[in-house]
Amino acid sequence: MKILFSAENFYPLIGGAEITVYTLFKELCKRNKIYVICAGDKDRKFQVDKIQIYQKKKLRIRGRWFHLLMAYKHWKKILSKIVRRVRPDIVLTQLSFAPPTVKVAKENILPSILFIHDLRHICPTSFLNRDFSFCNGFCWWCIPRKSKLQYVFLKMVMKEHEEALKNADIVIANSKYVADVVKKKCDVNCEVIYPFIRLDEYRVKNIEPRYVTFFNPTVTKGAKIVLEIAKKMKDVEFLVVGRKGVNFGKLPNVTRIAWVNDVKKVYSKTKILLVPSLLAESFGRVAVEAMANGIPCIVSGRGALPEVVGDAGIVIKNPLNVGAWINSINKLRSDDVLYRKMREKAIKQAEKFRFEAQYEKFRNILKYLVS
Repeated sequence: MKILFSAENFYPLIGGAEITVYTLFKELCKRNKIYVICAGDKDRKFQVDKIQIYQKKKLRIRGRWFHLLMAYKHWKKILSKIVRRVRPDIVLTQLSFAPPTVKVAKENILPSILFIHDLRHICPTSFLNRDFSFCNGFCWWCIPRKSKLQYVFLKMVMKEHEEALKNADIVIANSKYVADVVKKKCDVNCEVIYPFIRLDEYRVKNIEPRYVTFFNPTVTKGAKIVLEIAKKMKDVEFLVVGRKGVNFGKLPNVTRIAWVNDVKKVYSKTKILLVPSLLAESFGRVAVEAMANGIPCIVSGRGALPEVVGDAGIVIKNPLNVGAWINSINKLRSDDVLYRKMREKAIKQAEKFRFEAQYEKFRNILKYLVS
């Protein structure tokens, strides 16, 4: 079977969405031909793990929302040529370039699958600091000031995404939470397949738990919350992973490191993982990786994070309540019996996301669409 994947980003692997489809493709390419078309700094053609990649130069235009509209037209032309050359049996897509990809698939009478890895298809701010149930579809009140200057273009982009969701043959949500949002906001039914994660690739043999760890220190991921926690818990050592984002100053109890390719090095030193996101997270990959190592997670009650950790983690319903985070950290640090119990639960919870189970679901969908 020839499978064509179209997305703005694929290689290098810049985030969880790219990592999860790469993990899927490494398995699929054992019995199928995988072709990827993605954007890059220049036109080039190369292979990675038997995956044929066509990288096309990005269109650069000022203004995010107007740029996206122009990029969609540009990408549609490029993708149409690749489809005629490759002649795929099915087309897969995700994130920003889903709208033009689904259009090309439909025009060429090809079945399409749209992966949803975040809520940008539905909300330009991913329901930052609010629940989706309060959304009335009038984005003006929620978007930042600079986006209001392009409000007309923003609404056009959101309309394109809604049409893509409705026209794709199968929409795959990466959590039950996302499937629920898509159903309620767009009246589209989704298949739920959790991200493709090979747990063994993240398991550490020797753990020396020392830090309360936090990844990706941006404001929307809860960096200012962690900063306040660190200031008030001077006897606790924190590890912040990622150089960009909020400045933690020179707090003596905070160690900050750059992003690491081998994330196992981080988990080997982690005692507790914090995920204080203010966004409605569509999943929570970092929590699954941590739980695979028996690391208890304390997460915000936003999006799918409570679904991911289940009863194996502590959920802070109001992420802005710094006191609640401090109390939960102290509870895990001071109660050895509770900590061991949470470790056992974490390992068991992580097993729910095993690659093999998610891959089998996806394989059945492929068989259904291409028969």
